Amino acid sequence: MVRNANSENMAATAMVFPGMGPSQFEDTAKFMLLNPFARKLVAQADEVLGHSLFDAYRDAEGQYDEHAQVAFVVNCLAFAQWAEDTIG
Repeated sequence: MVRNANSENMAATAMVFPGMGPSQFEDTAKFMLLNPFARKLVAQADEVLGHSLFDAYRDAEGQYDEHAQVAFVVNCLAFAQWAEDTIG
C-alpha cells in the first residue's frame, strides 16, 4: 500500500528494474524473441545499429559487452512497455 497526500488508502503498482548483472544469453534471448514488445524494439535497434542486435549479443565476448548492454536496455524498455499496456 502506498500512501500519498491526496488519499489515505490509494493502492499503487511499482515497477522494479534490475541492475545489469551477470545473465545468460539463453535466458534473455528467449524474451527478445518471444515478447512482442521486445521484438519491436529489437527491430528498431537493428535499424539504428545497422546490424542484428540479437546476433551481436549472441556473439558477445562477456556479459558486459556493449551489445549485452544494449540488449539489457532493450529488454527493460520492452518490459516497461508490456507493463504499461497490461497494467496501465
